Amino acid sequence: MSQSRHLRRHIPPDSGTYPWTGMCRWYAGSHDSLPVAVWKRSPNMNVGVRQVGLIPAGCQTWHVNVASFSGHRFAYAATLAVYIYEMDESNGEFKLLAIMAEHKRTVTAIDWHPTREDWIASGGLDPLLCVWDIGQRTLIATLREPLCLPLLLAWRPDALDTIAYVSGRGPLHSWSVPEGPREPWREAAQFQSAITQMTWHSSGKLALGHQDGSLSVLLSGGFCQKHVRLLHDEPQDSEDADPRSVVALRWDEQSSGYLLAGLPSGQLFLLDWTTSGEPQVLATYACPSRATTIAGLAWVPDAAGMFLTGDKMCGTLRVWNVSRNTPLENLQLHGSGFRTLCVCTSFPDRDRASAAVPSAECAPSQQPAGSGVRLPPHVRVLCLFSDGAVGLYNIRRRSWDFLREMAHTETIFDCQFKPDNCNLLATAGFDGTLKIWNMETMKAVMSSPPRNSTIYCLSWAPSGQDCVALGTAKNGLLIWDTVKNVPKKAILDILKQATFLLSMIHRTDGKLVQTFHHPKTVYGCDWNPNNESIFATACGDSVIRIYYLGMDGGVPLKTLEGHAEKAFRVKWSPLRDGVLCSTSDDCTIHVWNYTCDSAVRVLRGHTDLTRSVVWSTELSHLLLSGSWDATIRLWDTRDGVCICALFDHGADIYGEQPLGRGKELLCGSAARQLKNCYKSSLDEAALRAWSSFFCSKAHELELVTATRFGGTGVGGPSREQSLRQAAQLYLSTGNLRKYCEILTELGAASASTLFPASLYDMLKQFDQKKN
Repeated sequence: MSQSRHLRRHIPPDSGTYPWTGMCRWYAGSHDSLPVAVWKRSPNMNVGVRQVGLIPAGCQTWHVNVASFSGHRFAYAATLAVYIYEMDESNGEFKLLAIMAEHKRTVTAIDWHPTREDWIASGGLDPLLCVWDIGQRTLIATLREPLCLPLLLAWRPDALDTIAYVSGRGPLHSWSVPEGPREPWREAAQFQSAITQMTWHSSGKLALGHQDGSLSVLLSGGFCQKHVRLLHDEPQDSEDADPRSVVALRWDEQSSGYLLAGLPSGQLFLLDWTTSGEPQVLATYACPSRATTIAGLAWVPDAAGMFLTGDKMCGTLRVWNVSRNTPLENLQLHGSGFRTLCVCTSFPDRDRASAAVPSAECAPSQQPAGSGVRLPPHVRVLCLFSDGAVGLYNIRRRSWDFLREMAHTETIFDCQFKPDNCNLLATAGFDGTLKIWNMETMKAVMSSPPRNSTIYCLSWAPSGQDCVALGTAKNGLLIWDTVKNVPKKAILDILKQATFLLSMIHRTDGKLVQTFHHPKTVYGCDWNPNNESIFATACGDSVIRIYYLGMDGGVPLKTLEGHAEKAFRVKWSPLRDGVLCSTSDDCTIHVWNYTCDSAVRVLRGHTDLTRSVVWSTELSHLLLSGSWDATIRLWDTRDGVCICALFDHGADIYGEQPLGRGKELLCGSAARQLKNCYKSSLDEAALRAWSSFFCSKAHELELVTATRFGGTGVGGPSREQSLRQAAQLYLSTGNLRKYCEILTELGAASASTLFPASLYDMLKQFDQKKN
């Protein structure tokens, strides 16, 4: 590797995909759904290809302490990465600031430093503890061998720059950043029940919630108070795996010892722990229905006695006051249930932002603004939902200030463009959902209901049929109707084996044509684009087999041997008849010719299992590959040379997809508009088209430079150079406001002093074009 793992795992956000020829787009799907990432060729950069867009992963579904905020920023954890958003005070919009992807296994918890606004800590199952400096965009400390898995972690308010972490029944450990001691608390060595929640009071008190429904409190000196059991008898008729477990626990920072605890059954307990004596249960609260389960709770600062809860089974936010044992108000925010929530208080009011522009991710209010209930102060609630949605809800205005409605919550295994509509991209993965994205808006237009079966692969039906074939782990093959969002046909559902890859060419009626037996698991298959009766398979015995549909006995026409480990993917070249390639666990890509018995080229360079592979639709010798080493490599198959390697993806890569053929600079309606307008004349419509194109490029440059975390890489332009280029593009489209904002960010004393000269140059260029 030419770059350190730390550096290459800091990913520029907001990805889409443009092909390496510079003529069409291509997409990469990955572990953690991190990027459905968009790349394109950059003729002015030595690397040749760069990332220009991203569909962020949704919040994870494994752990609940995965949301935090500090100052004008908030963060949430996906499976393998932590996403940082920041509010732009000039217009009130929330922008993706950074993606932290150092963890190789699931992120378990995150927490922002209580006094250092730039420091955030994360823990994972690696096991690994990380401390990041968002302002400096660096990883400042790691603990690679913690004394236990950091399932729960939090900064200690009573010890400078010290993290407390714990798992199971304890003990509780402390780590002083960056190289401090790692010592367990003797007074908290072992508890009778596993710890499920941990929360600190600013005075130094630590409260722990347990799986058996008990609570423990430790003072700053480490003295452990007596345990309190909230429920002595297990509730009857409960479908929850452990109805006694403490699922939410928070101190009231406006008091010296009020503690609020929530159980899955919807019961809430307010305890007074202000003295060193026996704690007292001051009040109990119950949700309106016995079927309601609580996913999270939070106190509302500056509103005495007011707190919020989120329902686990539905997206209902409930507003409470300690003076009443029932909710003051119930707000239906989302279609799926809460994962967790936290109250953010330091964001300025968007109404005060100068010339506020509505964000593309802002949603209108779904609740009436008028109410007889006393509303809490101007705060926002960071909401994470079970379908991956992430939003920042403004309670007083009853609207979303920021909302990403849905996203994949786990690994994306496959992605593919619709044959007759290059603006629609289908993705599927470990979370058991099929999602279809509009590439012009980068938003999901359809999401199938979650299934209890992983979807390993997908394939669109031929043009004119709104169906997708899905290969699942438990439910066989499914034909999915994307218009009605229902399964149209189940195929081979009697087979209790996983389907790892499929390729559709003709039928959507579910009729079995022929069966081809293999000695081991088949991980890949692909139809020959030049002969619809020939297809190839990649098998676990490392052999590539080529079959002819209709041949008696299902005997392969040809077997290609050369891989040292199992073969995973196989792909025919769309431009060279009889040429195909394959990936394998031996970390290589083999290029085959149907007429030869051995590989005509072996591509070496990946350092981990190779997975995805795709041919260029423009140049027959170009090949793109993805690997578990988190890199995307571009190869010249004529001599086996790696033309360039991309290190910005940051996660295992499972699938890549080109965006069709064509000689247009852009794909979709924008390209057609540009082409048609340019042919006629540089009239108003043409200027609008060019303006849209250059605004997109300017936004791309501004976004990528703003979110680089850990450097630009070898040969890349500096942040200042990219921002100046973006400013000039904004100026050329007449967006003077954005032009001046960037100049101010770069430290210009006065934007107006630079404007006339730049305007003169721009007008001169237009005069030259006209003449």
